[in-house]
Amino acid sequence: MPGMSPPPPTRSESEYALPAPGTPRKAYSTDMTDEEWDVYQRFFPEHVGHPGLSAPTTSVRELLNAMRYRKRTSCQWRNLPNDVPKWDKVTRYFYKWRNEGRFEALRAYATAAAREAEGRSAHPTAASIDTQSVKTTSVGGPKGFDGAKKVKGRKRAIAVDALGLLLTVIVVVASVTEGKCGARLLRKLHAEHPTVSLVFADLGFRKDVVDEASAETGIAVELSSKPSGAPGFVPLKLRWKVERTYGWFTFFRVLSKDYDRTIASAQAWIDLTMADVALRRFAHAHAS
Repeated sequence: MPGMSPPPPTRSESEYALPAPGTPRKAYSTDMTDEEWDVYQRFFPEHVGHPGLSAPTTSVRELLNAMRYRKRTSCQWRNLPNDVPKWDKVTRYFYKWRNEGRFEALRAYATAAAREAEGRSAHPTAASIDTQSVKTTSVGGPKGFDGAKKVKGRKRAIAVDALGLLLTVIVVVASVTEGKCGARLLRKLHAEHPTVSLVFADLGFRKDVVDEASAETGIAVELSSKPSGAPGFVPLKLRWKVERTYGWFTFFRVLSKDYDRTIASAQAWIDLTMADVALRRFAHAHAS
């Protein structure tokens, strides 16, 4: 009929066909670069399966790429793309490597490397801490209610350096107070980074338990707050760095909520996320 647009061109069956077996898949934006893989493989085995008994059928790099895909998209494990390793194998190695502490070790190494690439010592002397309460989902697992922020779920407490890179993290149920979170965080920070002697925090950490942890670890805690009556966002001494780090979390949908049944998995995703952030800083510093 006059005025009607022509029908769209038809597509041949070959355009819908799956690639032939053995054909390299198309890359996803979440796939690691060769430079990133050079760092990753320091902390992950050369191959998976049964060494000496059978040839490896799955690439370690592809397993990690599948985890990075889920980190960015937050898809269910079962809905991973068909051209990456099967979801049950990916989950099996995610839990195995989580329990072995490989994600945490990768993040710690990447943070130190990024600091040195930007002309800093690998060992920080100051940090900024804060907490974030996030909702959990119907998958179950430990959860609590944060009465101050009206959130039912879990609480993340992180310490970051002057670049905003993660130094340490704990995840607890949301009902745990900021004071108790701060005390646990200071002790863990001291154990992992004994060179840190000063921490910047907000007034929510002004509790006896924090004072006790500060005296125990030798880490001074400098408290600050937004000036009374000041409108909008007011950057405070180094404290804005930790707020920016929580902002980086929003680029990775797996951190938009806590989707995991276990606290260990929730923490592993934070470690893997911030390892990739640090690796990008490292690559950018080397390229400039």
